[in-house]
Amino acid sequence: MTFKKMTTELHNELLEGIHFRFTDHEPETPFFDADNIRKLLDNAKVCGIDILGIECWTSNRLDYFTTVCRDIYVATHKIPENQWADRALAEIMNEYGEKVLEKFPDDKPLFSVEFSGN
Repeated sequence: MTFKKMTTELHNELLEGIHFRFTDHEPETPFFDADNIRKLLDNAKVCGIDILGIECWTSNRLDYFTTVCRDIYVATHKIPENQWADRALAEIMNEYGEKVLEKFPDDKPLFSVEFSGN
């Protein structure tokens, strides 16, 4: 996710109360922990910003975990577009817990997001 095509006002409203970090692996991509990605999804709804995809990475090793894309998720789950991001995030968190946290409890998930208009 980049903020290059976002107005300063929209940028500030979207990120109000949200913390993120950059990594050497992806220096132009902000990464959000589980609490902050939930806030970001809520803020995006309020701002009228469409979320196109959610990526998940491991925080300690920065290994790629998964990507969920809106169009594919909506089509395969037959749900309204306004519900996909929250449901997909819940599924990612459950799967991450089963596959990663059980073996590496300190390797919390990190998320990046793709918005429409980026």
